[in-house]
Amino acid sequence: MSAALAVQPPVQTRRTSLFERDLLYLFSYDADLEMRRDELGFVPGGLRVNITSKPNKTRMYHVARESSTLGFKAVEGTITSGIDRALIRNDNIGVLDVQLTMRTDDGALIYSEYRGLYPAGDRGYRRLISRQPLLGTELQPFKAPVYVTPRYQTDSPDYRWLTQYQCVGFGEVTVIKSDIRSVTFDIYALD
Repeated sequence: MSAALAVQPPVQTRRTSLFERDLLYLFSYDADLEMRRDELGFVPGGLRVNITSKPNKTRMYHVARESSTLGFKAVEGTITSGIDRALIRNDNIGVLDVQLTMRTDDGALIYSEYRGLYPAGDRGYRRLISRQPLLGTELQPFKAPVYVTPRYQTDSPDYRWLTQYQCVGFGEVTVIKSDIRSVTFDIYALD
């Protein structure tokens, strides 16, 4: 076999640096939640629950009280409706599937949907389903980090700029007496 016909192994190279990415802070929100057991209950892999936001009890705001982001109108308002069709997996991980509608202070409607994860803690699955012992108390609520990837839709010219970004959210969920009571998020755009 001639050397010209010999198959050469592919050259393997590895990157030596990460892609440079910035996160652009957009807004925050704190949601009061109501948790109820879903009709589906136990499904393969875990427990299906619905978690709804209390209408008009959730405020979206800019922590620094800025009136604009990237030269566009900052997002401030309330969440008018929202639901999380969560799966609490038997490996103690909560999988979020959220849809919500926001109304800005100037009347624009913005729809959002996202997925995410949160660790339910040691024996969190068992404690959430059996309620023995209850997960979190009024004096010592259970708190866990939450990670989400929201996208936004709106026909408002003032907020249409949101529709061109993939966003990420970093938050914290609060559980009291095995009920998910609240969640707080900081939302960023990938820039």
